Amino acid sequence: MLEHKFSIADSWAYGDSINDVPMLFVAKRRVAVDPNPTMREHPLFNQLTEEHWV
Repeated sequence: MLEHKFSIADSWAYGDSINDVPMLFVAKRRVAVDPNPTMREHPLFNQLTEEHWV
C-alpha cells in the first residue's frame, strides 16, 4: 500500500457483526451494513454510520 500511497486510515470499512468492529475502527469511514443485534449492543456502535441494503 505504501508503494501506491494508500492509507488504511483514509479507507472505508463495512461490517455487519461484532467480529468486524476492530477492522471498522482502523478505517476513517465506518459503516455498519444491516448490523446484527450483537453489533448494535457494542458500546461504540453510535460512532458508526448505519446502512440498510436488504
